[in-house]
Formats: sequence, C-alpha cells, structure tokens
Amino acid sequence: MVAHEGVCVSEPAKRLPKTGRLLCFVLTSPKFYGTRVLAVNETWLPRCDHGQFFANIPMDPTIPHSTVLNGIPDDYKYLFQKSMISFHYAFTEISDQFDWYFKADDDTYVIMEHMYEYLATLDPTEPYYLGYTLRPYFKRGYNGGGAGYVLSRAALKLFIDRVFFDRTLCPLEYNEDVGIARYRKWGIHSLSASVFTVVVRGTLQYKWLPVQLPPSEDLITYTQAYQRCYEWTRTHYS
Repeated sequence: MVAHEGVCVSEPAKRLPKTGRLLCFVLTSPKFYGTRVLAVNETWLPRCDHGQFFANIPMDPTIPHSTVLNGIPDDYKYLFQKSMISFHYAFTEISDQFDWYFKADDDTYVIMEHMYEYLATLDPTEPYYLGYTLRPYFKRGYNGGGAGYVLSRAALKLFIDRVFFDRTLCPLEYNEDVGIARYRKWGIHSLSASVFTVVVRGTLQYKWLPVQLPPSEDLITYTQAYQRCYEWTRTHYS
C-alpha cells in the first residue's frame, strides 16, 4: 500500500525540526487551500514543534506541506487509507524521534497549550492512542475522527512494526475512526484527554474525557455506531 514515491516537500517543511515533543500533520485537499489551510496555518499549527499539511498536490510554497497523499483519490472512502499512509510517512520519512504524533483534519482547531499540558502527564514510551471517545452513545466506545488522534511514539512504532503491512490485521474497508480503533487489540492503550477542547468547523466542541478502554473489547458494527451517533447528535444539537 505504501511507497512514498514522488512526494514533494516544500522548503518550509524541510526546515522544520526532526525531534521534539509533538509532530502535527493536517490532512487537506486542494479545494480548501485558500480557506481552511490558511486559517490553520495562521493559528494553531505553528504552535506544534513540527507542524505541516499532507496533501495530494502542491500548494502555496510558503506553507509547510508534503504531497504524501499523491495518487489517492480525494474521496471520503479513502480517508482511512490516507490516515494510515500519513502516520507511516510521519514516522518513517520525517522522524521517529518525536514523543507524540497528532493527526487532524483541516476543519479542526486545537488549543495547543492545553494539549501540551495534558501530554506532559503521560509517558510516550507507553503505547497510547488519544482522542475524543464516543462513549455517550457507543456501547464500547472509541475515539472519533472529528477531534483528531494522538499516538505516542511507542504506539506508532507498534503500529508500523506489527500492523501496517498486514491486510488481515489492517483491512482497508473500515471507516477511519473505527479502523484505527481496532489497533488497541494489539496492545495500544486507548485514552481520552480531559484538559483541552478541539473545535471542528466552529460548531461542535469535542472535549477529550478520560476513559480507559480494555484492549480486548471488540468493536460494534459501523451501522450500529452510525445510528447511535446520528440519534445522539440530533438530540443534543438540533
């Protein structure tokens, strides 16, 4: 699935640090280069030790970005594949020397000071997978994609070494957040952070609440999950 061939890296991205506490990457597409990308680049992304955009074609050369997603159709059904390739690229091609790796979308806003404060309470040598747990309406819970994910260095190494290249362990037919949540079966601890809030599209605020999820639990089906998500969202936001 991965080759990372023909990736164009902008000059600002090349100058970013190769070590530190947190590497952030934001997935985006050309239709948002003039709007969301500019907003993220002018607000929270520069507060990461290393922050850049991952896209499929080049954008403004003054913006830190890499065309990691080249050759992948700009369609929601490929989001899981994009996320996996992006995590792999961040760890193997940029640096494996960061403590934490954060994946976000281009409609996400993060108060980075709060994220750093929370991450300082955890050990990156332990395999952690952090995010907003959909526990209020999902029976067993998992971290939803809207708020993004943080993987510790240990978790990402485990993902690369044991799961990434095995299509049996890592099939592509899952929705992104459901698919990534499956990796807790392989020893990655799933937690949520209570200290900071992630805002998506200026409307929904995702509070990362502390929940420990047993790695042995199986996920409920996506159809059940979607229905519960829809019903809960309609009740609370309509």
